[in-house]
Amino acid sequence: MRETGNAQVPSHNAFRFKLAHWSGVRPLVNDDDAMMDDRKTRLCGLGADVLADAILDLSSQYEEAEKLVDRLLAPADKAESRIKSELDALKRECRHYDWDSARALATKIHMLLSDIASSIHDAQTGADLVLGFYETDGSVFEHCDDSDGYVGDVYRNEAPELFARYAKEFPDRAGLLSRIKALISADEYGVRDSILDGAHEWLTSLEMRSLAADGLACAQMENDNYRRFRWFHMAETMARLLKDGALFEQLRRAASDELGAAARTDMAEVYLASGDLDRALHHLEQVAPDDLFQQGRRDELRMKIYQQTGREVDAHALAWTIFHRCRGMTALENLLKVIGAHRREEVIAQEIERIQASPTFSTDDADLMVQTGHAGECARYVEHHAAQIDGRNYYCLPTLAHTLQTHGHLPAATIIYRALLVSLLERGYTKAYPHGAGYLHQLQIMAPNIVDWQKRPDHAAFCQHLRDKHGRKRSFWAQVQGA
Repeated sequence: MRETGNAQVPSHNAFRFKLAHWSGVRPLVNDDDAMMDDRKTRLCGLGADVLADAILDLSSQYEEAEKLVDRLLAPADKAESRIKSELDALKRECRHYDWDSARALATKIHMLLSDIASSIHDAQTGADLVLGFYETDGSVFEHCDDSDGYVGDVYRNEAPELFARYAKEFPDRAGLLSRIKALISADEYGVRDSILDGAHEWLTSLEMRSLAADGLACAQMENDNYRRFRWFHMAETMARLLKDGALFEQLRRAASDELGAAARTDMAEVYLASGDLDRALHHLEQVAPDDLFQQGRRDELRMKIYQQTGREVDAHALAWTIFHRCRGMTALENLLKVIGAHRREEVIAQEIERIQASPTFSTDDADLMVQTGHAGECARYVEHHAAQIDGRNYYCLPTLAHTLQTHGHLPAATIIYRALLVSLLERGYTKAYPHGAGYLHQLQIMAPNIVDWQKRPDHAAFCQHLRDKHGRKRSFWAQVQGA
């Protein structure tokens, strides 16, 4: 007999879909309940007339607000038919949403889910409607440019959460599994299987094993590679949620005759979750240490195994390997978590010595020195490797130059700003000329305070060189004049 909790399926407050911010970033989730409660209390204090006028004013300006008013005023017994009509309209819609308007489409389907959440309290009806929502994916994705993923996020993140709340109380369990399989069987856009990501919250272990077995059987009978992959993915998702390493390995071996690095790492992850550390480590040892694609995951899993089995020496050695692969503050903190925070100063001193002795320049190493309070050592490092500073690294170098400039290490900052400017001009990257003018401006500011140019051209000589080589780049010099 399946255990169930409270039979009450979510109200609008229990399942609080956000009215998302579509200002160039992903929808934001406000988890600060205290702030929300305070705002609600203050709004209630304004009185019904004030709120009604405000909502009507919004509805006169925004289509979605108008729809919200219609939904609030609609008879409760008409909610299901109204939502079904909206789903049908979404399937029939032929308007194309380009990149700029895709966020409006995301808002539209977000509000449709919000309508289901606030209006439907019967578990079977609610689940059926969310499944119907998933079935709109074909029409939706065929008519929009979802390069930024706003629309996909609604299907992958919001819809599964709502479905889970209904599915927990879905009365016809066999019917539910049948609907899920039908949904997955026609997953052409790779968003429907997201419904299973939290399936352990609304399926029993027996139900998950049933889906895994059905997924395997369907995959073995499927000739289409894409559909075959989707069936295996469904089965493997169930194995992951069950934390059944043996089942996951059986599925992965059935899917392919050869087990590559990714497959081995995936299997190790599930075995580790199941508590079978020996099998997990066995598979990780089959992954080549220099496999760049799986290196990070492999080491992360190995570290967990070493720590859980008390293999302190191995854990320390691995922590050092990971740190030396890519020095940085995050890597340093992770290293110290393993070897002990009391060794911070020892490690920093040792690594600065290593960095200074290195024949090659690394922005990660330079950044580590600055962030650990050793800007002077970083300046000497930059000056020593001046010939290796690659101005094309415009993601990291401007920040490093500004930091060195702020700390008074002007020759080192000058080396970096010059490298950035020369690289930009040599590439003729006109869109970045405003940045180049900014670099030259900083060089002009620092020049009077530099006494020793260390056998490098002074500022006047450097500017003459720029004029001689890039004097015809009028758009750049126009930026300089306007700076």
